[in-house]
Amino acid sequence: MPLYTLDERRITSAHTDPCELLQQQELRQILRAAIVQLPSMRKKVFLLRYVQELTIKDIATFINRSEGTVKTHLYKTHHQLRAFLTPYLKNENIPWLA
Repeated sequence: MPLYTLDERRITSAHTDPCELLQQQELRQILRAAIVQLPSMRKKVFLLRYVQELTIKDIATFINRSEGTVKTHLYKTHHQLRAFLTPYLKNENIPWLA
């Protein structure tokens, strides 16, 4: 097929924009840095849930705490990460990032 007959929409939808890839990579780096800032138990629970993909019940068993405690840790972690990431998402200075 000659190049001049290719549908531009198919090309752009099939290939992610390089700028978007860079933004995703930067966000992953910022998120990793934010996770490092978490208190140790919150970090452990967060990683067990979202990296290891354990259930709430399995996490509770693993850390020897109640399911309610695990849910509380996740709730507080979400709020703390949101607070950490808000300056980045608003394109502002990130005070906790050295």
